[in-house]
Amino acid sequence: MNRMRLAQVAASLLVLAAAVPEAVAEQDLLKQAEKLNKTAMEDYDSLEFDSARQTLLSAIAKLRDAGQDDTPTAAKIYTNLGIVYIAGFKDKNRGLQQFVNALKIDGTIVLDPERATPELQEAFEAAQKQVPARKPAKPPVADTDGGPAASNVQGLQHAAIDEAKAGVDVPVKAQLGSDVAASRLFLFYRSPGQEEYVSVPMNVNAQGDWIGTIPGEAMEGKSVQYYIEARDARGRPVIAAGTAASPYIISVLEEKVVQDNDNRDNPLIAKPPVDGDKGKKDNALGRGFGRMFVNVMFGTSMGLEVSGNTTEVAYQYQTSTGKYAQQAIDGTGTALEPLHMDMELGVNITKHLGISGMVRTGFTLLNNADSSAQAMDNPAGIPGTAKASGDVSGFLRLRYLFLEDRVRPLLHLGLGFGSIRHLLDIHAAENDTNPLVDAVSAQYFNSGQYAQDYQAWASHGMKGTAPRLNEVCPDHNNCVDTVALGMMFVSAGGGLYVDLTKWKNGGFGLLVDVDAILALPVGGGQTGLNFDFQVGLGTHFL
Repeated sequence: MNRMRLAQVAASLLVLAAAVPEAVAEQDLLKQAEKLNKTAMEDYDSLEFDSARQTLLSAIAKLRDAGQDDTPTAAKIYTNLGIVYIAGFKDKNRGLQQFVNALKIDGTIVLDPERATPELQEAFEAAQKQVPARKPAKPPVADTDGGPAASNVQGLQHAAIDEAKAGVDVPVKAQLGSDVAASRLFLFYRSPGQEEYVSVPMNVNAQGDWIGTIPGEAMEGKSVQYYIEARDARGRPVIAAGTAASPYIISVLEEKVVQDNDNRDNPLIAKPPVDGDKGKKDNALGRGFGRMFVNVMFGTSMGLEVSGNTTEVAYQYQTSTGKYAQQAIDGTGTALEPLHMDMELGVNITKHLGISGMVRTGFTLLNNADSSAQAMDNPAGIPGTAKASGDVSGFLRLRYLFLEDRVRPLLHLGLGFGSIRHLLDIHAAENDTNPLVDAVSAQYFNSGQYAQDYQAWASHGMKGTAPRLNEVCPDHNNCVDTVALGMMFVSAGGGLYVDLTKWKNGGFGLLVDVDAILALPVGGGQTGLNFDFQVGLGTHFL
């Protein structure tokens, strides 16, 4: 064998030696991906949806980094990810995206019959309609130079981006087939709270891929929406991946997933759940733990006063007993508190559930049952009673915010202590002969001291300046007293929180709320119902 022949053999052996480890590594990568896929679906069957989703996303990301995201294994993982999104998280839009990704790779793939449901089958069939040219996936075929063979792209091809870190630029890649009569591609994106999409021109690189970038400053909140549109030379839309009405959705991660120490050298395996940590892949801020919120609300209240409740200032003369008694409500009816204010400070336990302390301050404003002025010139020196100007109560509340959109419904439960006052028109309970009096005057009369003093003063010729009782409403045609409920309350209500603005670590919004408060007959307090109707402003931060 001559030297030239020996050199050729040696070169061939070197090429073979280099290729064998690479092929083995690819096979190991696919085996590991299959193992992760199996682990994820076991978590799914155990209702550990967060864990299943994170494991599948990690596997897809590593396959993509290794250029193996067009293999049958990747198609299987995309299909299972679609199942997790739809059946586990009730997110049909994202699940449909994953089914489309799978069918673009392998048009023959089907749903696992053991996990298929009518809902999943319907979404899968909808995905099939979006992928008209379906072909089975094939492993990469080497060309004459030893590299992967170029594929013939048809239509507009794009692999959806499911998650990205907050504040980091996100490159978006697409491929445009020669069968599409388009000359330009545009990327459209919008952050939470934005009404309109922002458009970014996409540029083609040397490999024929079109690249556009969502800037890091737009990656905030919980998610970012985007879609891609191809246009012809006259600027008319030709084909799109996603639409303004049905965009792709990127979940914004606030912290990088940490690799497990035992698998840090394995590029496919993200940190698995450890004891007490399964299903808690999101970091603390992502869950919302520690995020504080402040709400300030103003509103009006309508009360339901029950028969037997009594007013606070006025006492009425009872002809049946010949004594004064606290003015009582004859029948159940409604009463008003004109104005109240709520100040609430709370902290989130999860991204949906929070606990807070709230101070409620009421203002009666319109009541005039007051004997202070009468007492000033009373010859007997009987002290008067001032009207109530308002009330204060405090509540410990649990709040649950639904959804993660700009408009979020909410429910809350509370336990409170204090008082709530309603207004009651009682002018019909008095007349010129029997006016309403205050508590001290009633006690003075009922004890018999009034009659004794009156007779004593009269016997001394002082009848004109004899002791008298303090009237609470000198104008007998206008008398409004208060009825106090409390001292213990339970409450339940709900409303809407609407984000007006957002920033990196918080937001500012409008709050509309209704709260039903039941007063319990504890500690001598009066029972009844109160309904708060209120609007206000809220903010959340950290």
